[in-house]
Amino acid sequence: MKIFAAWVCALACVLVAICEEPKVLEATDLDQLKAHVGQEVVVEGLVTEIGATPTKSIAFINLGFPKKQGFAAVIFKKNHGAFPEGFDLYKTQKLRVSGVLTLYQNERLQIEVSSPAQIEIVKPE
Repeated sequence: MKIFAAWVCALACVLVAICEEPKVLEATDLDQLKAHVGQEVVVEGLVTEIGATPTKSIAFINLGFPKKQGFAAVIFKKNHGAFPEGFDLYKTQKLRVSGVLTLYQNERLQIEVSSPAQIEIVKPE
């Protein structure tokens, strides 16, 4: 019986860890973001710029800081079709972007976005 109780307790701990909501991180807190590279997170911040690479193969939405200074949501061309309304609807908005936080070329914090479900417009309180 003790083994069964221990097994149930361990299973409950695993389920809590799996179901736990990702931590919300501020787009301007670069040290905190860097500490969570490789983890599933939610990054929140004001949109500072929306753009694309010269070849239009990657669209980006910068949060918190201007161009290449902070965090970006990146959308590769193969996923542009998932955004039929485009990206301009996010201009001047406060967003929450969810996904795995990565470090591009060892300097650029980003989340690869493949679906609009990963981007939430935060409504003012």
